[in-house]
Amino acid sequence: MLTARLRIVSDLHVGEPHSRVPGVDRLAPLLEGTEHLVFNGDTLDTRFLELDPAARTHLAAFTAFTAAHPGRITVLTGNHDPDVSPLHHLDLENGRVLVTHGDILFPEMVPWGGEADHFRAEQARRLAALPAGERGLLETRLRVCKEVASDLRHASPSRPGGVGHRWRRRWPTVRALFHAHRIWRCWREMPDAAVRLVEIHRPTARIVILGHFHWPGVWHLRDRVAINTGAATLAHGALAVDFVGRQLLVRELRFRRAGIELGGVRHVIELDETSDRPPAGNAAGS
Repeated sequence: MLTARLRIVSDLHVGEPHSRVPGVDRLAPLLEGTEHLVFNGDTLDTRFLELDPAARTHLAAFTAFTAAHPGRITVLTGNHDPDVSPLHHLDLENGRVLVTHGDILFPEMVPWGGEADHFRAEQARRLAALPAGERGLLETRLRVCKEVASDLRHASPSRPGGVGHRWRRRWPTVRALFHAHRIWRCWREMPDAAVRLVEIHRPTARIVILGHFHWPGVWHLRDRVAINTGAATLAHGALAVDFVGRQLLVRELRFRRAGIELGGVRHVIELDETSDRPPAGNAAGS
């Protein structure tokens, strides 16, 4: 089996109602076959800890899991866990690869969400209050994005006990259909928005790896590659990105009772060329 020096996953939503990862105990297999594991946001939900005992239990278990593997795990924030880590992005491979959750791509964060209008307005207000030179930095925009996501916990209709929370838990398919036009627009525009992000903020980057939108895939635009690792939710597929030598192997994730399994290779991307080709020979590794 090939050993990856780095593996990236996202949007596992551990313990959330429609996640295929009911508990932190399912995560251990993700460390097999890699030297280092990156959770790229929305690993679990930390927004309503004071109202949700189960969320507190999952966070405690996740904290223990990361502590049990010192130096082998990096945790980035998402919009569901905006305060789980001080890290909002990674610059890898001497600036050739940008990794971030993806909630920064649209000013509404989740354009089909109940908090979209508030988030857009509040983020604009906070950015406008900063010096021009500071507000244009990626680090600043990510920090403000996470601050607003964190502060929304007190007004969100999705908080435990609220109408939005019950709607999200009981009728996710109906809710998705109701917002299908907005979801489809975001999926269609996501690759271009991701590439535009690196063109503006990381012009030396040729690859951007994100999650957030729960739509797995690999897209080539303007000599760059956008990779979305999908989500562990019932209606979506999930991917992992393995750094092996000078290649990125984009692999399927499979969800079993014993834990998460790494599946076959869907894409092989050359780090130095950003080319994409079908996997060959025994590239799948497992």
